[in-house]
Amino acid sequence: MFAYKSFNQLSVSPHSLRAILNFESIYGKINKDAGALIEELRTIISEVEDGSAYMLSSKIKDGADIPSASDLNEGQIYLQYFDE
Repeated sequence: MFAYKSFNQLSVSPHSLRAILNFESIYGKINKDAGALIEELRTIISEVEDGSAYMLSSKIKDGADIPSASDLNEGQIYLQYFDE
């Protein structure tokens, strides 16, 4: 690590530091990594949405009658509504 107060105390000039730190390539790498992460998050979210739709359509049953044990499979939820 450099311990310095100004660029004048370094053995290299500020211009040579710019040549070493290519900000375009750093930005490109960050942009590429962020794009890959965003795509991964989109995939995960779509899987969650698909799984939620499956769960809602297959695991939750509803009706006005009291269900018997043979009407429901293990793990299913029954929501009973009342007619007025």
